[in-house]
Amino acid sequence: MKRRRALQLRERYPFAAPVMTFYVALLDSPGDVVAAVDEAGPAYLREAVRRPDPPEPVARFLERATWPGGEHECVPLLSFRAAPDEPLVAGRRRLMCAWCKRTWAFSASACPVCGEKTTSYADRDVFAHMTIEACRPCSRYLIEVDLGRDRQAVPEVDELAALPLDLYAAEQGLTKITPNLMGV
Repeated sequence: MKRRRALQLRERYPFAAPVMTFYVALLDSPGDVVAAVDEAGPAYLREAVRRPDPPEPVARFLERATWPGGEHECVPLLSFRAAPDEPLVAGRRRLMCAWCKRTWAFSASACPVCGEKTTSYADRDVFAHMTIEACRPCSRYLIEVDLGRDRQAVPEVDELAALPLDLYAAEQGLTKITPNLMGV
């Protein structure tokens, strides 16, 4: 499911092709992140993973890419809305943990960091099913994937393709609550 969705997004969004190709390599090389990096990773990452003491962003990537589970505090990676049972009703909002992918219900318009009301930003011409859920008081944001708008979406894969939304959020002075696997 994740692999198929990554290949679909690679074709749909040419700007996301390098990220999706790398993600597919990670999926195809379970347990061997270095092989996936050698196959499809960017040059700086290929060099950095071989260092005895990789830079902090690379160490975080390796930790996330090889995370075996265990004790951790769940932190939200993204928000998603489940496909609703009724056509004119919005789906319930859920958050997904950056580490274990566990999901939990969360208020439809509250910031997971400070609890204040969030504002949605969207570019429906590019992403009909994704928005930025931004909190102005704490300057944090999440990408939200709406499964009611695209029932084939796989939240943790689609979020990787949302780079234009991430760039827009950065231009607005917002910081992602938790960077995704690719560090964005």
